[in-house]
Formats: sequence, C-alpha cells, structure tokens
Amino acid sequence: FAKESIFDNVPEDHPVVFISYSWDDDHHKTWVKDLADKLMSSGIYVFYDGYAPDGTNLVLFMRNGIKRADKVLIVGTPVYKEKLERNNGGAKFEAFSSDTSFKNGNSVLVTIPNGDFTM
Repeated sequence: FAKESIFDNVPEDHPVVFISYSWDDDHHKTWVKDLADKLMSSGIYVFYDGYAPDGTNLVLFMRNGIKRADKVLIVGTPVYKEKLERNNGGAKFEAFSSDTSFKNGNSVLVTIPNGDFTM
C-alpha cells in the first residue's frame, strides 16, 4: 500500500508557499521556523523542511514542494548566496527549480534577514 504524502493534505482553499533557505546556523534555522510558523498561523500553507517527517527524501520534497507552491520564498543570506555560487547543495537545487517555477508563472519572493545578498 502507498504511504500518505504530505502533498496529499494541502488545502485547496489556502495559498501555498515553499521556503527555500540555507542551514546557516541554529539561530538562522530558528528564524526560518518562526517565519514558517507565522505564515501558517496566518492561513498560508507552508512547505518547510522542518515540518517534513523524519526520513523524508529532501530532493523529492524540494521538487514537489516548489512545483505545488503558489509562491517560492527565498530566504537570501550570504551563506545561501555562497551555496548558489559554489553550484552545490539544496539551495542550488531550489534556486534552479524556483527559476523554472518562475518561468512557468509562479512568483518568487526574496527576503533578506541579514547580510548582503547582492549578486
């Protein structure tokens, strides 16, 4: 039998956001979790890896989350930018997928909690 997916329970009547961020440090991860929690409490359904069950395939989570989201929210930091420039990690995969999503009509939003994200 098939396992239930977190993508099976997305409410149709809520906006959906995928949060793309880098795992800079514990403080940053807490900041992103707080952001996800605030969005959820405001009625926005959030795909955030911190909500994913243990053992979730993160590549599939990123691919399916970005595809399903109405908006992609990139939390841009110097570490995120460095990962993009080094061409590796989840940030690079998410940025590429976000670019594809944007070309398909989805909006990409960027928030910068601290530092410089100039490209």
